[in-house]
Amino acid sequence: MWKRANVTPLPKVATPVDITKDLRPISLTPTVSKVLESFVGQWILDELDGKLDGRQYGSLEGRSTTHELVDILHH
Repeated sequence: MWKRANVTPLPKVATPVDITKDLRPISLTPTVSKVLESFVGQWILDELDGKLDGRQYGSLEGRSTTHELVDILHH
């Protein structure tokens, strides 16, 4: 239910001629679901705090692939 979206076609050009090339789909998802997803995501990260490897860089706030590359260069 959280991922249910209204898909609306928006034109890429002023006057669309071809429906397959001149329109792009835009998904309009409920704002409440985005807020709830952020709460659930934070809850999961709080539960995993201290259980993740210190060399885990992906999907964590304040860490990036640049940090991983620097770590690799130091080793």
